Amino acid sequence: MTKFRRFDDYEDLEEYRKQKNKGTGRKRSSVDPNGGNDDRRGQRPMSVINRELEKPPRCPVCGKPMVLRGKPHGIEQTHTYVCEEHGYRATAKVREGKLRLTSTPADDDLMKKRYIIHRYLDLAVDNGILGRKGLYYHLTLKVHGVFTLMHIGEMSVEMFLPYLTELRTLLTANGVSYEELDEKLREEGFADIMDAADAAAVAKA
Repeated sequence: MTKFRRFDDYEDLEEYRKQKNKGTGRKRSSVDPNGGNDDRRGQRPMSVINRELEKPPRCPVCGKPMVLRGKPHGIEQTHTYVCEEHGYRATAKVREGKLRLTSTPADDDLMKKRYIIHRYLDLAVDNGILGRKGLYYHLTLKVHGVFTLMHIGEMSVEMFLPYLTELRTLLTANGVSYEELDEKLREEGFADIMDAADAAAVAKA
């Protein structure tokens, strides 16, 4: 049994979340579905993922409505919105008959960093440390200090290193090596991001 297994018990999730957040004195951070979570520590983040999208998201740089690229596709009718001028993308899917946001606007660099974090999440799930939902709660608790649900699809670039560091800590604590994953990510073309993350972690230590 791992030391983090307790985060996978969600029978009384809502009550546990209330108890964790009770009396923290933290204000809720404003979350804009156009630009994602402001991710300031010491505030309670609010997820925008799976909220109904009534109009196209706006580019966080120019503020213009993003344009639907191509036709919706797949079982959940995935919509991809883009800002061609600044290279931002966001996605939404049809769930329960409504178009719901699945990722906030992100440029190429942020998209890559979200992908890397997802790969680390996959490693933790594959090794039975936590389920994916449990990992989302774990990261939010450890990084933001509150027990609530946030998705990687709304992760900001500022949260990449804290999330990566926490996932590495979680894997190491459960006896899982991430060195092979790091090597694969470098081979896939993410060497610059991984090297910069390693350098930042050393400088912070």
